[in-house]
Amino acid sequence: KLMFSAPNPVPAKKALELMGKIKSGLPRLPLAPMDNASSEKLQATMGKMGLI
Repeated sequence: KLMFSAPNPVPAKKALELMGKIKSGLPRLPLAPMDNASSEKLQATMGKMGLI
């Protein structure tokens, strides 16, 4: 569900950033970055899954 909490590709880019695969997970305009609450949930979930 978290991967659909923001317009694609925002969550995917954030996940790749958290994994250290890309330097910046910030999307290009007109997309906005993931909000802090969703970003923290994504990080916690990925941590529980052993991805980061």
